[in-house]
Amino acid sequence: NADCTVLATGGATGTVVAPLRPAGHALLDGRRVDVLRMAGAEKAQMIVFANDGQWLNAATLGPIRAAFPHIEVVARAFDRRQWLALRAADVTVVVREVFESAILTGREALLKLGTDLETAAAIEAEVRRRDAERLAMQLCSGDIMAGRDSIFRVGGPAFVPDAVGE
Repeated sequence: NADCTVLATGGATGTVVAPLRPAGHALLDGRRVDVLRMAGAEKAQMIVFANDGQWLNAATLGPIRAAFPHIEVVARAFDRRQWLALRAADVTVVVREVFESAILTGREALLKLGTDLETAAAIEAEVRRRDAERLAMQLCSGDIMAGRDSIFRVGGPAFVPDAVGE
């Protein structure tokens, strides 16, 4: 069972903290290196940024990465552009909230329309594969338009899973 200190930020102002607040500390901003030090980040294995919005970026992360280079950083990104920025800022794991909700919505829609689970899973896997390829191209090139030919489009080539679930 790992020890855990929870720091939270709320938009432009910090809101934070358990267990710091019960100790009599004011509300603090979990994006600040001094707050992270007070929370024991020198001994931490990971920092998770799971805030709404697009406030997390290289300028915010630079001082944190410099102060705590040993820490894995996991973050939630609003969209593709923020994902690219966070990966370029050396965030270990980035989860795109808009993408993940779109995948879930699409899968549920396919199932409600009567698509069998195996076919829906194959379609999801293909969308994820194409998206991962596109993200890799965009990250390497710095061009947000890279790989746009891999996007599913109305009137474009259809993806039909074969019998082995491909």
